[in-house]
Amino acid sequence: MSADTLLKDSTKQFETDKIDILKKTKPLSLSGFTIMTSKNPNEFDSFLEKGFSIKETAKEIKSYDEIPSLTRVFLANVEDFSGKREGEFLGPKGSYFFLWKKGNYRWYGDGWEANVFPGNQIVFRGSNYTIVEWENGKKQYVAPNGTSVVFSNRESVLYSD
Repeated sequence: MSADTLLKDSTKQFETDKIDILKKTKPLSLSGFTIMTSKNPNEFDSFLEKGFSIKETAKEIKSYDEIPSLTRVFLANVEDFSGKREGEFLGPKGSYFFLWKKGNYRWYGDGWEANVFPGNQIVFRGSNYTIVEWENGKKQYVAPNGTSVVFSNRESVLYSD
C-alpha cells in the first residue's frame, strides 16, 4: 500500500469516525472552555460513585444527619462566571452543569439533578425521591413512598404522610 493511499484511507476513517462521534455527543455551548467543580470535590466524587443512601419511608429517618448535606456536595465555584456567563458546562466524571446569569445553577446526570438557588437553597431530585436543604440548615426528605420528614434543626422533627 502506498503512503498516499494510507493517508487517504486514514483521513477518510477519521472523518467518518469524527462525524459519528459528533452526532452522538450532546452539544454544549461552553464545552471545552471550563469544567465546573464542586467546592468540595471529594464529596461530589463520592456522590457520583455511590449516590445517596435512601430510605423507603421518611419514618425510617431518625436523625438530622441521616439526610445528606447537599451544601457539602453541590456548592460550586461560580463566582467568576455569575452575572457574566450563562450556559451549559461539563462537570466531573460525566456530570453536567447549567449556570444561569443570576447565579443559580443546576448539576445533573443520569437519573438525578440538583438545583441551587440564591441563598444556597438546594433541591435534589433522585429517580424516586427528593431532598431539600435551606440556607438556615433546615432539611426535608421526601421518600419514594411519598412520606416526608422535615428537620427545622437538629432537635426539631416533623413527619407527614
